[in-house]
Amino acid sequence: MKQYDEERWYNLLNSLKKEKNYCTMINKFISNDSKIKFINNNNNNMKKVNYLDIPCYISNSKFSLPKKDEHSNLLNVYHIDLASVIVTKALDIQPNDIILDLCAAPGGKSLAILQRLLNNNEQIDSKNKGRGILIANEVNNKRFHRLLQVIKSYIPFKYHQHQIKLVKNSPIEKYCYDKILVDAPCSSERHLINNQKELLMWKESRSKNFSKKQYNILLGAVKALKVNGILVYSTCSISNLENDHVIKKILENSWVKLKVIKRKYGWEIGEETEFGWIILPDKCDGWGPMYFSILKRIEVENFEKKEIISL
Repeated sequence: MKQYDEERWYNLLNSLKKEKNYCTMINKFISNDSKIKFINNNNNNMKKVNYLDIPCYISNSKFSLPKKDEHSNLLNVYHIDLASVIVTKALDIQPNDIILDLCAAPGGKSLAILQRLLNNNEQIDSKNKGRGILIANEVNNKRFHRLLQVIKSYIPFKYHQHQIKLVKNSPIEKYCYDKILVDAPCSSERHLINNQKELLMWKESRSKNFSKKQYNILLGAVKALKVNGILVYSTCSISNLENDHVIKKILENSWVKLKVIKRKYGWEIGEETEFGWIILPDKCDGWGPMYFSILKRIEVENFEKKEIISL
């Protein structure tokens, strides 16, 4: 790729071909006995990620498979890329936030959001006063059912009615969300490189097509963000066309009043880009790829009279 010099591209390509390291997120809703048992069974190989605000462990070897907790009947751990957990931390979730996960399947990031949003010490009442809500959206029917299964397997039923809504094509209402995650469909080069058939079919136009789709998804999401709300845009692409380029196009439109929040704290891996942060496996112990940009809405505008701009 033109954006990387020859040496960097060589190192990055080789790192993308290698097997990933392993990360697992411990479910806060299981019993302490189950947590201790899992840690003891995997203790020789794993290390806690201290800069994360939810309990996650990393290892260079595979963790044991998720198992049901005898007390809660919920699964004990969820295996996930470390970079995905970092993206959800960038949302800076608060207890009363109304959050939209716009492209939610398979469910790992939604689960990480809920681990922060839900308070397992509270009694849930029907009025749900002062408590946060997650709306998780997925338009693909097969992926929606995968998302549904993840939520059922890890989150207590008492939260499902009032604090979690799973939808297949959420109507975008203006200015109704405190936080939005747009984990956009992308080229997913790491998967592509390890699939010879797909790799032979790859063209630069693939990234260009994704870039147009990502821009339109992001433009729709902006409509749903409250003033002073935070939106995190993310992809697992290494292409600038799908990352900073998309953010630049959004910012260039004066009627979309956003500013980039350049935070460098809260995570210890990755490198800064023009409009965000990228975690690449050649410099981050195999984690990623994962790009994200943090945007804050600062002014209300009339979207209905504006046309979608092609990239």
